[in-house]
Amino acid sequence: MIRVISAAVLLSFLLAHHALALVTDFDVRQVDNTAGGPPLNGFVTNDVSIDFSGRFGGAAILLELQSGSIFQDTLFGGDVIRPPTQGAIGFQPSLAFDTFLAQGGPTAETSLDDISLIGGAVNLGAEPAIQFDTERLNITFDTAAFRNLFDQTDFLLSRITLSEDAQGTFALYVLTDDDPSTVGGTDQIETFDVVNGRIVPEPAAGLLGIVILAASGRLTRARAC
Repeated sequence: MIRVISAAVLLSFLLAHHALALVTDFDVRQVDNTAGGPPLNGFVTNDVSIDFSGRFGGAAILLELQSGSIFQDTLFGGDVIRPPTQGAIGFQPSLAFDTFLAQGGPTAETSLDDISLIGGAVNLGAEPAIQFDTERLNITFDTAAFRNLFDQTDFLLSRITLSEDAQGTFALYVLTDDDPSTVGGTDQIETFDVVNGRIVPEPAAGLLGIVILAASGRLTRARAC
């Protein structure tokens, strides 16, 4: 007899029978960006967050658009990857809704650690060179060296602001592990659609879209050229 096991049942089994590092929730929320003023007119802000057990071992993002654009604030020349400081937001409010990576919070002060940029999203099939501009996001990142982040909820990975006519796809790869000194971990990939600037779950997606390689999971650290 062939039995089909749902993602929910699989997740419950793993949590009950193994002390397995795992992302237990992928979440994308649309954020009110009116406080950013006129530069945000016609744009939608999306917060990409996760809940996870174990240690955060890095993530990769691949956003590809067939139409529309990615908001990149131009105050510092555009394409600033790390979160803004609260002081910079006070000077230019639109920076609060810029497109950037994070480590738990939407500002430099509320993020739990600095960000180490590794390369392109090769774990998602993309090329190794980073692209982070108004057309595409292709990046892999981790915490700064020697900083371990364990067991977080509502952990912000990225804020992404898209034009209201943006259509495309978004994929997120996350690695978690129980012991950073050993090889192995849990690789998970979640895929989304981009519809009118909103990052939304694919209609046929399961609970978590789990891809688990508990014995051999690792972040591919292909450096940008």
